[in-house]
Amino acid sequence: MLSRMKPIYPTCSSHWHVLLFILFIPSNVWADDTARVAALLAPVNVSGGIVTIPAGDYHLDGTNPLTLSSNTTIFAYGARFHLPETLPDKARVVLFAGSNVSHFAWHGG
Repeated sequence: MLSRMKPIYPTCSSHWHVLLFILFIPSNVWADDTARVAALLAPVNVSGGIVTIPAGDYHLDGTNPLTLSSNTTIFAYGARFHLPETLPDKARVVLFAGSNVSHFAWHGG
């Protein structure tokens, strides 16, 4: 019975071709997004509030920490923060900093 069976080939309308391109770029090629994230945080630096960091990739070089303040809630769902791969003259990097911060919440990221 198997010898009588004919192979079935998909027609053009039912055959999908999928191409996947993956681009690997070293992290040192990316621009630093510290100023971009600082602009999002700036309106709440004095009295607090709610900040939404849009989904996406954010490359932070860590040269200047971003200021966090009290009475602030940050929503960063879908945001990905990329850190430096190397720290040439430091043992660690501080990306976010604040003084006497209270009533602070970070969601996502």
